[in-house]
Amino acid sequence: DEDPKRLAYLGMTQKQMDATIEAICESLSATPMTREQLGEGVARRVGRWAVLRSVGAFGGQWPVWQAGVGGAAMRGALVFGPPVGARVTFVRASDWLGKITSPPESQAQRELMRRYLGAYGPATVAEFAQWAFIEPRRARELAKALGDAIEEVDVEGHRAWQIAGDRPARASTSTLL
Repeated sequence: DEDPKRLAYLGMTQKQMDATIEAICESLSATPMTREQLGEGVARRVGRWAVLRSVGAFGGQWPVWQAGVGGAAMRGALVFGPPVGARVTFVRASDWLGKITSPPESQAQRELMRRYLGAYGPATVAEFAQWAFIEPRRARELAKALGDAIEEVDVEGHRAWQIAGDRPARASTSTLL
């Protein structure tokens, strides 16, 4: 379920949000759809309010139905398609990616930590736990499960983890003026 504060900001009920996400999923096709095209499909299914009511977003106003795009993506229903000029498009994920199988949760969490450390390491277990919205205890378990794939290092007197063998880039010896 959505955060009640977010729903209040959007002026939507949980039932409306659920219907919007379902309408997004039903409106998708294998053919790339612009936001406007997808919005019209949503409006046909839930009503014109979804495109007429707007909410502040990214310095402008967006139709409220777009608040459901993340939910549809989390269901694995939609992905970005190729752009049309400067406009983003969406497509049904299964038509573009085929059947998606999810790995076991523990395997997915280990891979998430490995990729996090590859991008942001060295990092502490607490930093990863906060970023991934998991308990620090679980983050420590994941670090242990990664075994030799990661290593503990000293960062200015604090212990942190990084991908094994990963070394920071050497500092430049030139001076920029």
